[in-house]
Amino acid sequence: MKIKIVFFIVAFLLNATNIQSANESELARPANFYSINQIKSETYLEQAYSKYQNAEYQEALNLVNLAINADTKNFEAYYLRGLINAKLNASFSLIFEDFNKYLQNNPEQKKLAIAYRTMALCCAKAKDYTKAIEYYNYLLDNFLAENMDYLNLGKCFYNIKDYKNADTTFATFNTLQPDNIQGFIWRARTKSNIDLKDSLGFNITGYAVQLFEGVIQKTQVDTVKFIKERFESFDYLAFYHYSQFSRDQKLKFEAEKALNYYIRMRSTNPNDEKILLVKPLIETLRTKIK
Repeated sequence: MKIKIVFFIVAFLLNATNIQSANESELARPANFYSINQIKSETYLEQAYSKYQNAEYQEALNLVNLAINADTKNFEAYYLRGLINAKLNASFSLIFEDFNKYLQNNPEQKKLAIAYRTMALCCAKAKDYTKAIEYYNYLLDNFLAENMDYLNLGKCFYNIKDYKNADTTFATFNTLQPDNIQGFIWRARTKSNIDLKDSLGFNITGYAVQLFEGVIQKTQVDTVKFIKERFESFDYLAFYHYSQFSRDQKLKFEAEKALNYYIRMRSTNPNDEKILLVKPLIETLRTKIK
């Protein structure tokens, strides 16, 4: 019996010594200790970032894969691989999987915003506008949104025909970036979609008139660069004024405005297929004005 008691005491003391040695080893290890694999992973990651910044995306992908293989807990590498795969048009499931791994492990706020923004853009590209709206709303709700997020969010609302939210979102963007033509043309398009028409299809409200007039004024600085925006603006305004004249042919001034816009529309892009429809309207209006 005494022998057994001695045996257990010795075993206990040996075990306690081993635990103490292990604890001392952990205490001796510095807080910023990195294993060889972690160092290799960070080295590959740094090289991958360099390639990514130089738009060498395939080379960057190869390096970031090495970083992840060396240390599967290097969550920064998953973030970068998500960005790279987005540039390479990889499957959205791969992109989201990598971003989600990063987002679940104490992400930096700036990179969190970039991850959500990239996923929103991927969803919009895949025409999953509802999901894209969720990601953009997260950015807005958490004060992480950039100006362009409002423009892209507005486009998502527009594409699901939620013109009310599209209009308010584009209005916000135009306030933030008053010199960006795209915000005004997209808001004008939105307004044109909520115009009311009579039984013959004539525009009776002209909600987008002032916006399209503004687009024409803002694009005068470079009529070649903004040829599409100007053509679209002339088209809308010409038809609006033609509608007013068609509904009441005493309004000769509306016919004059319509004729002016149709002529400018034709001059802007004479080869557009719509011009074939415009030519007889121009002749008709010229006759009516005389």
